[in-house]
Amino acid sequence: MKVFERRFTIRNRFIVFTLCVALLPAFIITAIQYTQSRHLVENIAANQLASTTRRYSEQLSNVFMSIEQDARFLIETPSMAGMIQSVMLPDTGDEGNLSNVQKWRTRLEKLFISMLGEHALYAQIELIGPIDGGRELVRVSQTDAGIEAAPVDQLMQMDERPYLHDARVMDAGESYLASLVPGGEDSGVDDAGNPAIRFVWPVLDENRDFFGIVVLYADLRRMMKESLPQLPQGHAIVLTTVAGDFIEYHGRDTRISHHFRTDPDWVAPPFHEVLQETRLSESLDSVDDLFSYFSRTDTANVHQSVFAGLVVTAPKEILLKESRAAMSSGLLISSLLAVGFAVLAWILGARLAEPLRELTKLISQSSGKLESIQLNDTRDDEIGDLLDAFSTLSNKLIERSAFADAIFNGAADGIIAIDRDSVILTANPAAAKIFGYEPAEMCGRNISMLLPESIRHRHGALVDDAVLSENGRLMAENRDVQGLRRDGTELPLEVSISHAISDHRTSFVGIIRDVSERRLEERHRQEMITALERSNAELDSFAYIASHDLKAPLRVIDNASRWLEEDLEQYLDDDTRESMALLRSRIVRMERLLDDLLEHSRIGRTRLAEETVTGSELMEDVIALVAPPTQFRIELDPAFSSIQLPRMPIRNVLLNLVSNAIKHHDLEAGLIEVCVKDRDDHYEFTVSDDGPGIAPEFHQRVFGMFQTLKPRDEVEGSGMGLAMVKKNIEVAGGEISLISEGGRGCSFRFTWPKYQQVPSELDKAA
Repeated sequence: MKVFERRFTIRNRFIVFTLCVALLPAFIITAIQYTQSRHLVENIAANQLASTTRRYSEQLSNVFMSIEQDARFLIETPSMAGMIQSVMLPDTGDEGNLSNVQKWRTRLEKLFISMLGEHALYAQIELIGPIDGGRELVRVSQTDAGIEAAPVDQLMQMDERPYLHDARVMDAGESYLASLVPGGEDSGVDDAGNPAIRFVWPVLDENRDFFGIVVLYADLRRMMKESLPQLPQGHAIVLTTVAGDFIEYHGRDTRISHHFRTDPDWVAPPFHEVLQETRLSESLDSVDDLFSYFSRTDTANVHQSVFAGLVVTAPKEILLKESRAAMSSGLLISSLLAVGFAVLAWILGARLAEPLRELTKLISQSSGKLESIQLNDTRDDEIGDLLDAFSTLSNKLIERSAFADAIFNGAADGIIAIDRDSVILTANPAAAKIFGYEPAEMCGRNISMLLPESIRHRHGALVDDAVLSENGRLMAENRDVQGLRRDGTELPLEVSISHAISDHRTSFVGIIRDVSERRLEERHRQEMITALERSNAELDSFAYIASHDLKAPLRVIDNASRWLEEDLEQYLDDDTRESMALLRSRIVRMERLLDDLLEHSRIGRTRLAEETVTGSELMEDVIALVAPPTQFRIELDPAFSSIQLPRMPIRNVLLNLVSNAIKHHDLEAGLIEVCVKDRDDHYEFTVSDDGPGIAPEFHQRVFGMFQTLKPRDEVEGSGMGLAMVKKNIEVAGGEISLISEGGRGCSFRFTWPKYQQVPSELDKAA
């Protein structure tokens, strides 16, 4: 096989291909032309045969019509009427009546003899009357001695003849065309080998009742010779009946062969089976080397015709002789042209394939090298294009191979490939460094050398799972995989396994990462989280205790101030009462400050109830809690009705911003606008008022703790509102900004993510 492949070179294949390209179309075109020409020739021959058949059929139909006219002439003569009248008279035994019948018989005999003398094709004419249920009244026949009338004593009883019974049901004017009959005494044809055709016509009396029949026998051989011309060589005419009887006529100088259905060696005539199922008018048949064409013979006024029609047969060799000679010449010319093209294709193919041999030699010399290929080619044709394409493709493959090697060798993670037997196929420097080997030392050895004894038995199951997974499978997803270094120490690894198929071979690729430092960092991180959680717990406890313990002295001071005011009521003046009221207001402010401080410390560390409401419902809650004065108008964006929002803590954010807008307004009446816009992944809220603005230098200060822009005695509140607003927004993952130039009007704009960020353990601890 290798020898054959080596010998069947590109040059030879190219030559064979060129020959196929040259010869195949030529053969196809020749075959198509031959087929079309053959069909055309056959169609022409068939049309010629059809025309001949129609002409013969028409000539035969004319003979039948002539016989029809002669028979009607006999029936309509006065002699026939006289015979009918004489026979139909009552039988009185009178000799006069008998002589009258004899008179009309004599006249009819003369009439029949005259017709037989004028028409040589008629062999016999009979008149069968009603006597004794059907008996010959007159019979005149052609004999070797001449035309003779049968004596009365030789007239036969015919009541058993089937055609007599069939004629009784015929209408006036209808004729009955019977089947072929063999020659003999009954037909008047002396030659028993020559068949005859029997024609039957009914004879009616003056009351149009059935009287008898006239039977006319025609010598078929004479009829065919007189009505049909000399046939061309090889042609034959077949006259067939529905029953399957048929005759074959091969020309005037030959005998007519007849075949009756009752013959032991009978063979069905052409178109016999088709004629049994349909009334076919014309049809062509081609069997073996013979063309046959059928044409139905028309007969007028026929009650029942057993004749199906006429078939003309002719050998294909004769009909197609001249046409086939012309086709053979054309085929010979086409073959010679095809051979000429083949030789020319061989020469041109050999010359065109020569550069390919040179290219093959160049490719063989360049194999096994991973250096860029430089071809000094000056050809400006397809071969030159092939050389350029080969050079470009080879250099790209070399470049890709070098790039893949660079990635493989420069990857920070270890990469190891093994086969189904767990033998290491290749390993990159990073993998070798992780385990303390050189890459060459690892290749060809079993992967178990890199696994501790405790997990080697699970390696096969993990590899099998990788075969079933299209993507890489992470080994031991909930814990580390332990690896074994060359020095025997174990190290935690993160390993992802996937399978690859190359050249019908399955291999498994493992991505290995040393997670020793990551695990150390995670341990330090967990320790920090634990410390922060412990610190936060202590801070929560401290804030609660501090709030409770600090509020207790405030309540004592408040109660003591009230008792003093009651006990010293009669000694107090306006200044002392104002001082007592100022003392109690400072106590209330201190309690509020402690509450806000405690709430600020809990933001982001306590889980709020997850309740979602529409924007309209949320703003209804905010407005109800603010309870704005009647002079203030709050306008809401219609977009609130089409969004869903968490009730907490966004309600507190909007509540603080709206209440601040009213609280810090410098006029008795004002307008607050609350707008919302649906961005891709967040909502953007804007709370605007027409009160005093805030200078840009204070934009960051207002979000600090315990910050107010006015003296504390002039402002109610702890100064923690905007600080809590900012912390709530930032914990949710949003941002807040202040928009104001310091004149009139102020706008707070903040974003709120549609999907809340889940705080990490470190965030919760912080």
